[in-house]
Amino acid sequence: MTTRVFPLQPQAVHEQRSGAMSIVLALLAFSVFINYVDRGNLSIAAPMLKDELGLTGSQLGILLSSFFWTYGLFQILSGWLVDRFNVNWVMAIGFFLWSAATSATGLLHGFTALLVVRLILGIGESVAYPSYSKILTKYFPESQRGFANSLIASGLASGPAFGMLLGGMLWPGLAGVRSSWASALLAFFGSSPGSDGCRADRGSSRRCRGGQHQPLSKS
Repeated sequence: MTTRVFPLQPQAVHEQRSGAMSIVLALLAFSVFINYVDRGNLSIAAPMLKDELGLTGSQLGILLSSFFWTYGLFQILSGWLVDRFNVNWVMAIGFFLWSAATSATGLLHGFTALLVVRLILGIGESVAYPSYSKILTKYFPESQRGFANSLIASGLASGPAFGMLLGGMLWPGLAGVRSSWASALLAFFGSSPGSDGCRADRGSSRRCRGGQHQPLSKS
C-alpha cells in the first residue's frame, strides 16, 4: 500500500508561518526605521556643526554626501554577499557597523574623522535592502509579501519623519544647555579669545597671549 503525500496548500503555508514571521517582519520594519533615523542625524546638526568645527560649505557638502558614496557602491557587494552567505550574519554585521558609526559620530570633532565615519555608515547600511529582499523571498510565502513590503516601506518613510521632527524639537533645548554652560565658563574664566589671541580683561584692557595687555580702543 502506497501513501500519497500532498504538498501544503498556499493557505496552509500562510497559517503555518504567520505567527513566527510577524515577529521577524516587525523587527525588519523597526530596523529600517532606525536605518533612516541614523542617516539623517548629521543634517539636523549641520548648522551648528559647521560653526563649531569651522567647516567650509564644501566640507559640509562632502560630509553630507559621503554616506551615499559607499551606500550606493556597496549595494552590489551586499547583494552578492546575501546570495552566498547566511543573510542573518550579513545583516547582523551591517547593523553592527552602522550602529557603531552612528555612536562614534557624536564623539568626533574633526572633518577627516567624521568623513571616515560617514563612509563606514554607508557601508553598514548598504546591507539593509538586499537582506530584506532575501529574507522576504526565502521565508515569506507569496501571499504575504505585499503586506511585508508595505511595512518595510512604512518604516523607511517614518524614520526621517520621526528623526527630523524629534531632532528639531530637541535642538533648541540642547543649544540652550550649551549656551548656559558657555556662559558659566565665560563668567568664571573671562570671555573667549578673539581671532588675534586676546580676551577682554577686567578694566579697560585686553589680555593677550604671553601675558601682554592692550588698551581697549574707544569708539
